[in-house]
Amino acid sequence: MIGGLKDVDADAGAGVVLDQPLIVEFGAPFEARRARSKVLAWTALVDDVAKHSGVDKALLMAVIDVESGGDPFAVSPKGAKGLMQLMPQTGARQGADDLFDPYQNVAAGTRLLDTLLATFGDVPRALAAYNSISNSIVK
Repeated sequence: MIGGLKDVDADAGAGVVLDQPLIVEFGAPFEARRARSKVLAWTALVDDVAKHSGVDKALLMAVIDVESGGDPFAVSPKGAKGLMQLMPQTGARQGADDLFDPYQNVAAGTRLLDTLLATFGDVPRALAAYNSISNSIVK
């Protein structure tokens, strides 16, 4: 028996019958789906900000998903705040004075990403710079 299926006629290669209910889940597990629905709640805001920038809205949604899981009040152990997890100094340089305000946070994060994309020319390097993974990126 494999995965709830019982072989009826192995010699004849005749097929299988269910020994127990077969449950198939499509998509992500429940917790991941719930987190994704939190991110999707910001679609209209992201659409609005993206249309005024050169940054793809799917990229913005992905950053929000990875950085905060859609929680506008998220705070990292290092002090990054909000949907796009900006440090206070970075947010201030991008014009945001309240990083827990979703619009200010996404607008500031988008301005930063737009600048990094223009500087580095590709998404992987821009995202690496966004996350300050390495100072050697600037080379």
